[in-house]
Order: sequence, then C-alpha cells, then structure tokens
Amino acid sequence: MSGVQHALESFFAHLSDVAWTPVLLGVLCHSVKMLVRTRAWRNVLAAAYPGSAVRWRSVFGAYAAGAGVNAILPARGGDLLKLYLVKHRVEGARYPTLAA
Repeated sequence: MSGVQHALESFFAHLSDVAWTPVLLGVLCHSVKMLVRTRAWRNVLAAAYPGSAVRWRSVFGAYAAGAGVNAILPARGGDLLKLYLVKHRVEGARYPTLAA
C-alpha cells in the first residue's frame, strides 16, 4: 500500500470522529465576519467615491478572492488582489485611497 493511499484511508477513517457542530458554528461565524467586513468596506468606499456606484457584490467578491489567495500564498498577496479587483470595479478609484 502506498503512503498516499494509506494517508487517505486514515483520513477518511477518522473523519467520522469529527464533531460537526463546532465546525459548522465556526463556518457560520466566519461567514458573518466576512459579510460584516465587506459591508463596512463597501460603505467606506461609497463614502470615499460618492459619485461612483460601489456594488457590495463586487466588494464581497474581491474580499473573498483575496481571502482565498491569502490562505494559499504567503506575504498577504491576496490583499493586493483585493485592491486590484476593487480598483477595476469602482470608477475613479485609486490605489492609495483603497489601501487606506
């Protein structure tokens, strides 16, 4: 039996031991945190650019993409992705204002 096959079998054998209630509670708390933070960031951007339409969906998508990249790459590369995506969604946006 290969090492990878053994690792997979061991993982799935122990998966039934996981207490799913705390896991789901953690996912719920993380989701609420993301909703609140993206709503706040959207409101800040709308105040900074009153003449531009700032859609929450675009801000949420940029934030989620950045969080995903931050989970994989070191040095907060996802933050750069968030700024890039939002800059291209908000008319007249500039990087110094977005980063602040």
